[in-house]
Amino acid sequence: HCVATAVVNSMAEGNRGLASALYVSSYYCGGVVGSYVPGFIYTGQGWATMVISLAGISLLGVVLIGIFFWREERAT
Repeated sequence: HCVATAVVNSMAEGNRGLASALYVSSYYCGGVVGSYVPGFIYTGQGWATMVISLAGISLLGVVLIGIFFWREERAT
């Protein structure tokens, strides 16, 4: 988290404060949602559905990171 904040600040061409605030807000909002929603999934649908949901979200994250790095590689 500390390193990512520094990376966001170094990548921001202008409005570093705004970039940092958006990153930190997103970080903590994601933490709240990521700990709140799985409880509802587990309570309503059970353990298997929760595990499948978390695996799907993790896979989506891996795909998005892959797309980001693929585009960066092609741009250079």
